Amino acid sequence: KFAVGEILAFSNENFEKRTMKFSFDTFYIDQKSVGTIAWYVLSDRKNLAESGVVTFTIEEDVRMRAISGHIFIDSRGFVHAHEMMKIHKEIIKSVRMLYEQTIAENPVIDRGSLVQILRREIGKLCFVLTGRTPIIMPIIIEKNISNF
Repeated sequence: KFAVGEILAFSNENFEKRTMKFSFDTFYIDQKSVGTIAWYVLSDRKNLAESGVVTFTIEEDVRMRAISGHIFIDSRGFVHAHEMMKIHKEIIKSVRMLYEQTIAENPVIDRGSLVQILRREIGKLCFVLTGRTPIIMPIIIEKNISNF
């Protein structure tokens, strides 16, 4: 899907208007480029600057539909160093509980729906714990464990 748009091309102190086709999914601007800024790019950048990002990785035993091993978590711009460990522990505990509860209630849930539930509910928890709403990035890695 393309939309016809107008961009400004700057050169020294002059500028000219140009018409160009662009896709909102692939065309964005950075500090030095000329282009268009889609509304969601601006909102994501604002949210990252104000609230940060939280990423957690789950290894899932596909056959058993269970978490195998540790949940790894990382964050940037979300909490201060002195409160990070406490908040990360709460998030990890909640991710495990939420995952297990969701699978128990709906054992055939698809991956996309599971990720959306984790993202939404952990986002709510982060707001309760810190007053911030970071971008939540759940990553689920499939692990095939076979019986020997």
